[in-house]
Amino acid sequence: MRRIVALALVAVACSAPGPIASATASAAPAIPAATPAPATVPAPIVPAAPVHPAPTPPVTPPLDARTAALIEDLDGSCATRPTPVIPLGVIGQLASGRSARETVEVLARSKCLLRPAAYGEGASEVVTVGAYLETGAVLWVDRGFWKIAPVPIDYGYLALLWDMQRGVQRELFFEIWSGGSAGARGYVAIGISGESARMTLHTAPGASQMFARRLDADHVLVTGRKLPERRWGIDSNCCLPGGHEWLWGWTPAGYVLGGERQSRDAYYALSALLGAIDSGHPETASDVARPSAIDAAAALFGPGLLWTYKASANANEQDQAELLRWNVLPGAAPIAAAAVRYEVARYQPAGPTAVITFERIGDGWLATDVHAGALP
Repeated sequence: MRRIVALALVAVACSAPGPIASATASAAPAIPAATPAPATVPAPIVPAAPVHPAPTPPVTPPLDARTAALIEDLDGSCATRPTPVIPLGVIGQLASGRSARETVEVLARSKCLLRPAAYGEGASEVVTVGAYLETGAVLWVDRGFWKIAPVPIDYGYLALLWDMQRGVQRELFFEIWSGGSAGARGYVAIGISGESARMTLHTAPGASQMFARRLDADHVLVTGRKLPERRWGIDSNCCLPGGHEWLWGWTPAGYVLGGERQSRDAYYALSALLGAIDSGHPETASDVARPSAIDAAAALFGPGLLWTYKASANANEQDQAELLRWNVLPGAAPIAAAAVRYEVARYQPAGPTAVITFERIGDGWLATDVHAGALP
């Protein structure tokens, strides 16, 4: 008889993935309308095209007694107050004898908000479980058996970004997704050796809209939005600047933070300059604009509520390149810096239109010229 060890890890039987049955809805064919004949000739009777009924969706089969009891236990754990918990032992038993996708299907029968997800095939299968709690779970396969371990999800849920081999160790690198407009809020990396798992990275730095990319075999660059306290001219959630950067380097002991900075690209400088004008203290834009540009902008733009802007064609390319101009990053240098221009005007109330030119000076971008006009 197979035994399940409900400690930090739980081992249960694993089967290969099976196909997921699905019903494909078919629309009834249109019935052609009969063309009226002249009044002197009776209109021919055109038989209607046969209408086939849409297939009836398959009835969800009832759960067997063992599975039903486990689902009831799972629902009871999720209803725990004040803090719901994810019972690893129960989830492990539900996975027993099922593929990753079958496990996701059976977990969907629970009333719990689990957001289970399946990845991989056969021996590489992975399942993540848990949403909007402090801790979730990850399952993987070792020698034909499921293993399960707790993993922090920081009140979001996990999405697998990559599954790679580091020598004898397998690495699962997850994004912690917020489930809302904040986007990704952090990352977790798990190192797996057989039945053992250890966390090699857990970062949730209080940022939003985060994105991770592998620069090479040992370096991961994470970017996101974590702005300093200051007035921003374009301050809706969609349009605040991003550009905060964290460089993580792999070591045998796990990931180590190699550096952190705020990238000051042209868009960052634009929003900071407009925010300084909105605040009534344009001089606070001295880190993102030359004095002559500050004076010209303050003279052109009066008080108002909203801004509208249009960027030159190279703006996005230069903003993305700025992320890679950080001197601690490995690899080749990005494209050369070139001036970026923005056409800016008050939207409410309507006001004059100006072109603001930004140039890269030192390690950031500055507004160097402001004049009335529009982009071509």
